[in-house]
Amino acid sequence: MRIAIAGATGQVGSPLAEAAARTGHDVVRLARSTGVDLTAPVDPALLAGADVVVDVTRTALREEEASAAFFTAVATNLGEAARSAGVSRTVLLSIIGVDRIGRAPREPAGRGPEDHYRAKWAHEQATREHAPGVRIVRAAQFHDLARVLLLALREGDTSRVAEMPVQPVALEVVVDTLLDVATGTVDEPVVEVAGPRVERFCDLAAAFATRDVPGLHVEPAPVSAVLAGGALLPGPDAVLGGPDFQTWFRHSNVASSP
Repeated sequence: MRIAIAGATGQVGSPLAEAAARTGHDVVRLARSTGVDLTAPVDPALLAGADVVVDVTRTALREEEASAAFFTAVATNLGEAARSAGVSRTVLLSIIGVDRIGRAPREPAGRGPEDHYRAKWAHEQATREHAPGVRIVRAAQFHDLARVLLLALREGDTSRVAEMPVQPVALEVVVDTLLDVATGTVDEPVVEVAGPRVERFCDLAAAFATRDVPGLHVEPAPVSAVLAGGALLPGPDAVLGGPDFQTWFRHSNVASSP
């Protein structure tokens, strides 16, 4: 198959491109570093002969309106180019629970952590509107996300991290699932993928703090009712794959300093 990957040089796109090439697929890498700005109209010629487009784009923007605008632009430009090029399938990487969060009333306590999830819900909607043959892969939080936010939210010797249940997953499990959906081995409109065990997100951050940042205290931060109630947890039909967080943490090669 010819697989075009949007965001092909990022955290997910890079191993996905490697896995696709390793299993014999022809990979088209779309990213700023390869000369493609997905926030501008995309030349359909870049997708010539592609069987599927996989969108794993990310943004550092966290404020809802700005990140939603980014994702909507990417989905529109990529989707219109795919239709013009005759691509038959689109696979979008999203997040478990964005539909429940996107439809729920906004609560003041949920503003911070929910902004990104609401923006990804907009990403899903724009992809469905503009792209051909849409399949959605909704993943749980990656094992290392708690460390990223631990450091990003640090104020002095305290980091306030969301107190909410999650079922963190290894990046490799998500990559395998994306490839299965891209090739049609798994063919469902929406596929959820998560790890095997429920954890408290703030506890994951505390584990990283103890190991990597001596003296940094994690303070659980309240979240909205929808997040506290398990919106980020997978449903009964989800693809579950190990290792669990504790096993991954013991063997992780994350740098021991921030």
